[in-house]
Amino acid sequence: MQGPKKLLVFAHRPEAQSFLKNHDLLSIQDITLDIYESKTYYLLICGEGVLNAISKTTAALSRFQEIREVWNLGIAGGIEDRLLKKEHIYQIRTCYGELGGEIQFKSFSSANKNSELDCISSGHRVLDKKKATKLSNFAQIVDRELWGIGHSAREFNIPFYAAKLISDFPQSDGDEICRIVKEEAERFSDLLFRYWISLEEDILPNKPQDSYINNFQEFYFTVAMERKFNNLFETLLNRETFEEVLKSIRENSKYGVIINSKITPKQKTLELISFLKELVSPKLYAIDDQLNNLSRDLKRNGADIFFDPSYEQSTIQLNIKLKNELEKDNFLNSLKRFSFEDLNSIIEGKNLE
Repeated sequence: MQGPKKLLVFAHRPEAQSFLKNHDLLSIQDITLDIYESKTYYLLICGEGVLNAISKTTAALSRFQEIREVWNLGIAGGIEDRLLKKEHIYQIRTCYGELGGEIQFKSFSSANKNSELDCISSGHRVLDKKKATKLSNFAQIVDRELWGIGHSAREFNIPFYAAKLISDFPQSDGDEICRIVKEEAERFSDLLFRYWISLEEDILPNKPQDSYINNFQEFYFTVAMERKFNNLFETLLNRETFEEVLKSIRENSKYGVIINSKITPKQKTLELISFLKELVSPKLYAIDDQLNNLSRDLKRNGADIFFDPSYEQSTIQLNIKLKNELEKDNFLNSLKRFSFEDLNSIIEGKNLE
């Protein structure tokens, strides 16, 4: 059976998280590869560094011979800060390699003929200006994997493309760069995901939904939040005109409380979505609120909680990562305290006023 013809390669899972969350991707069982499949592309997480990139990309191209195009998406460091803007995404023209302190003889040109920006893949993380200055003789952008991916694509005579989000510029405090990149991983992944959709609109199964978040600039929306918000807004549009819906939201006292709250933009967005749920259906909002209260103890002890979204079945799904015996004991105790009797009452609407 013929599979997808594109391969998307990411170095790390956090860079790919928005793709994994928002597209229907299935994990492919393979003891050597961390790889997923959608209807239109494979997604490979190759790991950090040129050697990982070569070995994992080569293995993927050997196994899935229907692949006809390779894309490397991810974050990178900017070397020429006069030419580049932080958090902008640039397509790459040519990639160079630096291993063991030596510039590699071979370079690989991407299939993108419009870009004038090059990238050099370094054998080590480039966190200081001195190392960046040396590499600036070859490229304006630095990463850890692209040269290896280009190498593999060349071996299979497959065209490759690369799009790099500039996450930082080398500075004196390398630890600070790593901290910022880690904290911003979700937002960076969202930016890459939106960029991919803008390039490949045909990968979506349906016509892209109108987005209403442009009318709420005070908030920060992840891709998943935007989808929830749009769905709720669309439901309200079944009752009133766009102007009436907008007015009913903005003139509500609860909206003013959210806007003026001393919380992060992302937390404000979660409050806004909760507020729209209440507007759509006070009853369902009440059920949702009671389920949140019921699961608070489990969440406090590290569990992600998922209830039946249709509110028809008294089921609970847990996703949890535990690091030690204490965390395990705390979680098990909270699980013992969880009441399925209360869950049944909430789902059946017995506790609603």
